[in-house]
Amino acid sequence: MNQQPLNQANPDLKINFLWCEIQAPGEQPAIFSGVTDWEINDSNVQNIARSGRSRWQIEDTFNSLKNRGYQLEHNYGHGKEHLATVFLFLTMLAALVDQMELIACSLFKRAPQMIGSL
Repeated sequence: MNQQPLNQANPDLKINFLWCEIQAPGEQPAIFSGVTDWEINDSNVQNIARSGRSRWQIEDTFNSLKNRGYQLEHNYGHGKEHLATVFLFLTMLAALVDQMELIACSLFKRAPQMIGSL
């Protein structure tokens, strides 16, 4: 939908709204929506949806690093030089190693269940 008012308090502020539902055979539908200032039409709707979905996946990656055990913070602190950047790189390196272990090592995959049974 194009040129929709943002809300009742700001009827002159117009947005373009996209609603997308993707369903693979035998799976639950994935539903997402987005707001853009680009006019949505038949020729660009798929590109806009793909772009929005890509951005969501990037945001989800940072959300995982923040909330799923890696303790990523917006800013680790104000080091003298590059402390916050070094901490970010080390956190991302730890996440990469974890993902590689999940792919390659069956023992690593079973570790959460094994820890829970202690």
